[in-house]
Amino acid sequence: MVGSKKIYAYDMTTKKRVYEFETTTANARGLTFDPEILHLYVSTWGSNVEVFTYAGLKAKVINFPQVGLGDGIMMDKKYFLILADRKSNNVYVYNPYLVLYKTISGFVNPSDIAMGYQCGYLIVADFGRGGFFL
Repeated sequence: MVGSKKIYAYDMTTKKRVYEFETTTANARGLTFDPEILHLYVSTWGSNVEVFTYAGLKAKVINFPQVGLGDGIMMDKKYFLILADRKSNNVYVYNPYLVLYKTISGFVNPSDIAMGYQCGYLIVADFGRGGFFL
């Protein structure tokens, strides 16, 4: 399977690339910002999430031992980090201290996640079951 560690940031007003950087532990998969938009969290197709400043400088690497093939990632407005794991077929929810808070199971290859802030629903794209689930 072909992948890439590259991440590109574009200025939407000028349509020009302003930053180019890459992950170091594995291929870049999902992206999410924290609620204050200070850091970009990048799931890598493994158990690591790499954290960058908005300018592409690496701040840290966080290892989540429960995660085998991290894919979709998001952080809610209360700093709960949510990761879709294609290997275990689970979605993991970590509290603001990055301690496992909840495991949501029953998926077959969850690939991405999103949250409706107005309604509070977590939406999971499940590639293996061919649908989206609330």
